[in-house]
Amino acid sequence: MMALRTGVFALLAVALLQARTIAGSGDTSWMLKARYGIFVHYQYRILLGCSIATKPQFPKPSQMTAGEWNRFADGFDVRGFADQVAEARAGWVIFCIDDHYFAWPCAPNKAFDKHTGYAPGEKCARRDLIMELADALNAKGVKLICYYAGLNGYMKEPKVSAGLRDDGNERTPPSAESRRRRIEVLREYADRYKDKIAGWWFDGMGLDSYKDQPHDWATIDSIVHRANPKAVIAFSYGGNEQACVRKGIDDYTGGDTWSKQDLSRLTPKNLPAQEGIVWHGKIYCGNVYHGQGDANQFSDRQLIDWINACNRQGGVCTLDWPLDPKTGLIKDFGFAQLKSISRALKPGEPAPKRRTYEANWESLDQRLVAPWWLDAKFGIYVHWTHGPDFQFQDFAPMFRAEAFDADQWAEVFARSQAKYVVLTAKHHDGFCLWPSAEASRSWIRSCQWSAGERPKIDYGRQWRYNYDIAAIAGKPGEGRAAVEAFFTANGDTLYAILPRWPSRSLVLKDVRPSGQTVVTMLGLATPLKWTPLDSGLAVEVPPLSVDELPCEHAYTIKLTHITSQRPH
Repeated sequence: MMALRTGVFALLAVALLQARTIAGSGDTSWMLKARYGIFVHYQYRILLGCSIATKPQFPKPSQMTAGEWNRFADGFDVRGFADQVAEARAGWVIFCIDDHYFAWPCAPNKAFDKHTGYAPGEKCARRDLIMELADALNAKGVKLICYYAGLNGYMKEPKVSAGLRDDGNERTPPSAESRRRRIEVLREYADRYKDKIAGWWFDGMGLDSYKDQPHDWATIDSIVHRANPKAVIAFSYGGNEQACVRKGIDDYTGGDTWSKQDLSRLTPKNLPAQEGIVWHGKIYCGNVYHGQGDANQFSDRQLIDWINACNRQGGVCTLDWPLDPKTGLIKDFGFAQLKSISRALKPGEPAPKRRTYEANWESLDQRLVAPWWLDAKFGIYVHWTHGPDFQFQDFAPMFRAEAFDADQWAEVFARSQAKYVVLTAKHHDGFCLWPSAEASRSWIRSCQWSAGERPKIDYGRQWRYNYDIAAIAGKPGEGRAAVEAFFTANGDTLYAILPRWPSRSLVLKDVRPSGQTVVTMLGLATPLKWTPLDSGLAVEVPPLSVDELPCEHAYTIKLTHITSQRPH
């Protein structure tokens, strides 16, 4: 028994070790429960209106001064921002300590100043914005994750790169001395904030950035988790934002994006996270770039559906809205959208299952609109029909389209800048635009009228016709015709849908039965008697009491092994 227990414990130890080597030791359970968070690109160049989506992409060095940077940092409304996030019920905020290109940390750091030669407040902000944010957000139950580019960034700031002993090339791993100095800066921040921050999002990382000892991946892991054992870690690797950069250290993916996304594609199912770490998607919602814009680029419904889809598939989402450079607050239009999302998502609750619909308009009106349709704006509808005073069954044999040129159509559509085309591929009379043995047996009439005058519909004006089903399917009278049956077919089985209870003998015209034909009424167990006629067949309708009727409306006669018979 002791040997058995020892073996079980050994297997458990191996399993735990294997799990640890795949995913990091950080606690991601709160992220999965919270479902979504906010990203804040609080970076000097972004505040000045520059990004890779603008012209110019970068400000001139002379435009960035210590005095202005400190005024930006001092003007950040920490309490107001925390109130916004709490009202929006976001689970976390990823906030930038620094900028990938120019540094400009928003919190003081003695190690940074020592290595780069800057005086306190000359490059690092005097105000410790991170500490104040952590306290304000934590008081409202919101976790703070720090964006940090200092492990491999600052390529457009020569003095900083030189002070950190880096060659300024983000494509080459930092030297051993550069790694030591960069990690020293990280250590100061991590030891200061401890468990006030819930994790780190390291930008600009390569697969080999910290592969060499000393000061390697394990050193980063040790520094982070010595300060906060439950801290989560993500490495943003531009080659694959769903990659696990270092097994046993990453807890969630970087998930970064740099352009407007097709949200239907950006999901864990389509772009799975590697090595079993938590899938994370990060998008910007303004119409310019991260932290920038004067309008939202996605609808509320698009974002709600995206977050729900990612959550159902085991992922989490971080969204970025434009902010006011002077106050740091999310702009009004973005905050309104964020609140709308929070009301729909109910953070803390599981993502709803895929929507199902019921057979009523209230339910069907909740159906979702595909994002590409909303973005398309303009499309073309191609419909075809026969002319006036011309029966469809006479027209169908003539429809051969010998001169049809698909390439010419496509060229015309492309020149019109239409983004989609709707083609009437199968007419309601049953004619298909593709070879089909089944379609050739489709019923040639959509309905059967009684004797009398039918409602007149002018050719080419069908779209104006008030198609009142209750009126045209009512009882005939005063020389007015009414629909006796609507037809639909599946192969050689015909369904006659009767809008009202028929008389004892129902005549279905232009129907050719066979020796195998069976006639039933859906809902009744016993087949109905029928008699062939020269122009169709007569069905004997059984006398039933109100309680015996199979339904209240639209009684359906099913006829098997039937072919259509064109009238002569």
